[in-house]
Amino acid sequence: MKIEITLPQIGESVTEAVVIKWLKNVGQDIEKYEPIIEIITDKVSMEIPSPHTGKLIEKTVSEGETVPMGNMIAVFDVIDVVENNQPTDITIPDQSIIGSISDVAAVGPTGGEFKDNSLIQEDLPKQTREDKDIDKVISSDLEKSRYSPVVLKLAEQHGIDITHVSGSGQNNRVTKKDVINHIDKVNVDEVGVKNTIPVTSDDHFITPNPFRKIIADRMVESS
Repeated sequence: MKIEITLPQIGESVTEAVVIKWLKNVGQDIEKYEPIIEIITDKVSMEIPSPHTGKLIEKTVSEGETVPMGNMIAVFDVIDVVENNQPTDITIPDQSIIGSISDVAAVGPTGGEFKDNSLIQEDLPKQTREDKDIDKVISSDLEKSRYSPVVLKLAEQHGIDITHVSGSGQNNRVTKKDVINHIDKVNVDEVGVKNTIPVTSDDHFITPNPFRKIIADRMVESS
């Protein structure tokens, strides 16, 4: 008995797929659930299994062709006892869905009730807060890992805020040399400030005229 094989619907939002490769040839015997064609959508790449046991007698789509979901892709000579021309729906579970499990199950010969409320939606805010706290701890540990004990000790001895030191090591890791360079820079800046002669209100600047400038230059050359 010849039947049409259609491209199954694999999700409400998926409307079409591209044929990547035919896995079976015309005239080849195929068992039920054996992959016959490989497709790719905008969400997933997968192999489509045969819904029947039989022989592939015609391919109605080519490799590289875009096919709407539900369209015919092949013709089979089916030897299954029960005819089933309905498209096979393949459901892909959504990993983002979190619900609650509250199915009643029989426990033991007397029966009983089992409920697992560990995934109840109301618990999500609390879990979110816990995740944020964990992220803070991890972030703090990662920040500390940038500094070795030697670097931390050296910065503490010289009163240096380690967060103000630029790291030159791998992944911006602060090295002992970075701390020493930072200390030297701070010391140079402090010396420069101390050696600066303050200008008081009684001081004033005189801009020399060209004649005075020539005399001054010659005095410098002769000294």
